[in-house]
Amino acid sequence: MSLSSGILENMSRPAVIALLLALAVVAVYAPVVDFEFVDYDDDVYVTKNQEVRKGLTAEGFRWAFTTGRASNWHPVTWLSHMLDVELYGLDPGGHHATNLLLHVLNTLLLFALLAYATGRPWPGLVAAALFALHPINVESVAWVAERKNLLSTTLGLASALAYVAYTKRGGASRYLLTAGLLALGLMAKPMLVTLPFLFLLLDYWPLDRLRTTSPGRLLLEKLPLVLLAAASGVVTLAVQHASGAVRTAETLALGPRLANGVLSYVRYLRKLVWPDDLALLYQHPYLPGGTPPAVWQVLGALLLLAALTVTAVFLARRRWILAGWLWFLLALLPVLGLIQAGSQAMADRYAYLPLIGLFVVLSWSGAALLGRLDRRRTAARALALAALLAVLAGLAVCTRQQQRYWRNSLALFERGIEISPRNPTLQFNLGTVLETQGRTASAIEHYRQALQAEPGGARIHFGLANALAAEGRSAEAIREYAIALQIEPDDARTHFNLANTLRSRGKTAEAIEHYRQALELAPGYAEAHNNLGTALLERGALAEALEQFERGVEADPAVADLQNNLGVALVRSARWAEAPPRFRTAAALAPEWPAPLISAAWILAAAPPPAVRDPAEALSLARRAVDLGAAGEPAALDALALALASNRRFDEAAQTAERAADLADREGRDKLAEQIRGRLALYRRGVPFVMGP
Repeated sequence: MSLSSGILENMSRPAVIALLLALAVVAVYAPVVDFEFVDYDDDVYVTKNQEVRKGLTAEGFRWAFTTGRASNWHPVTWLSHMLDVELYGLDPGGHHATNLLLHVLNTLLLFALLAYATGRPWPGLVAAALFALHPINVESVAWVAERKNLLSTTLGLASALAYVAYTKRGGASRYLLTAGLLALGLMAKPMLVTLPFLFLLLDYWPLDRLRTTSPGRLLLEKLPLVLLAAASGVVTLAVQHASGAVRTAETLALGPRLANGVLSYVRYLRKLVWPDDLALLYQHPYLPGGTPPAVWQVLGALLLLAALTVTAVFLARRRWILAGWLWFLLALLPVLGLIQAGSQAMADRYAYLPLIGLFVVLSWSGAALLGRLDRRRTAARALALAALLAVLAGLAVCTRQQQRYWRNSLALFERGIEISPRNPTLQFNLGTVLETQGRTASAIEHYRQALQAEPGGARIHFGLANALAAEGRSAEAIREYAIALQIEPDDARTHFNLANTLRSRGKTAEAIEHYRQALELAPGYAEAHNNLGTALLERGALAEALEQFERGVEADPAVADLQNNLGVALVRSARWAEAPPRFRTAAALAPEWPAPLISAAWILAAAPPPAVRDPAEALSLARRAVDLGAAGEPAALDALALALASNRRFDEAAQTAERAADLADREGRDKLAEQIRGRLALYRRGVPFVMGP
């Protein structure tokens, strides 16, 4: 037996093939477990999603089935992310590991499906290996937010496997399993809406059911599955329309959408053969930042697709070619942009399921070519095997290279801009990443480049304004906020940030107006309640400020600054007994923040009503404030002296007050130093300080 024959014989064993596939995927994709979350949808699906961050809860389960968050209805995906949080918390490594395991599972399911349906494990192995290692699938595996793509494919392939079992062995239970897995897959991502029609392709090849079953019966058999897919499509369209994700005909006419669809088919084919320009986002050619193609390009793409289709029909004797080609065309149809959601022309992740059809064409055609070689021509067969291994090795190397761009947000967006420098979304997102890193000057430059491509982008003017404000260029920031509001006047965040910038320039009255507008647009905006309350306090409107703090705490009781400010307003309103609980809550929410501890110590040590005072707790809280590193802060030492005096430890109180006064002097805080020395005089006489009524 020759070496190549021995290898092929061993590889025909399903268990060995499965193990090799799994090891290959894990070896190639192992680096992803060290990647970060990225600032593109990972926040929507995990890091800033309050329901997901709670893990698996009854409330979260209900939310998953009722929300249209992320412009989709995919409860199974939400539950998957919740389970990850339950297992790993917010450690990105665990979330990436789940994606990797799903890709391994999808590879094994694809091999099992092809081997079971055709009885030929060798070409099934090649198709599954191409699927496992092709770099176009990196986006689906390395991006946590694309869990929906992986999970829906898992359920879709499992449904297809159940369908093949049903066609071979019959049984209502197998049909119900097929339908149930399809339903779950649709609830992970609605891209599976064409799966019932892909089952018809399986009927054509490799199942060859047209010889034994009439076309009408095959169609009728798929009807319940088609109804499931149709229901999913209706729900998806309703959710996307409600969220404003769908581009209307006024924004993007049907003609440009069709042209982009034709071009996208060809671009996917090119990326299959030569995946050298893979990126997160490919800007739509007919939207801002895109370059509309020439008419000849669209016609050329259409002619190429027609020629390939005619060729597939002409080669119908090799039925896998037509079946695989039609699989590619049909599976891509839901994400081709005929109903445009978002600004992308196409996406690598969209090719995850459709390219299976072309992998089948390549692997079965290669097997057919190899089968035509005389078995005694071992050198030629060995050369073919070596060529296949070289292709797979090349794909693995490209996949490892492509993964590096997904290690963090900065690398991802910088790579995207290399491929598509005029893409306003990528320029904007790179600007936001740079801004969070404190590189505001660079962020401003990228925001301006984004505006060159999309001058009417309200979010871009908003981001630029934020960066300008962070640079202290408040006048320019105010102008940019104003432009953003001209474009989108109902954006609460823009009103809020504009108000903050106006306050920084002393324009409190204007700021208050914009805080009020933000709250009209977003009534539960806790930060707006907080900042409006502080602005009102500055103007002496104590009662209204107190009301704003109370409403803010009611909207979000987990904001430490709100709890602390409410406590301050209660003190100023002489509602002494109500203030300490607010300060305690603020301290619990922000354990490293000494301010609420200092405030609570003051009330518990020196409140006018004796019933409110608790000298022992006041001393404990004041010491905690000092231990937090506030020993060099005169206010913390002043509170500690106050608490010591309330416990009648006057000598220690006097010594501590002297240190506080000296520190205040050195910092030039003359008024505070004078106030501390006034209290110091009391301590020296053995009298604790009590605030006036």
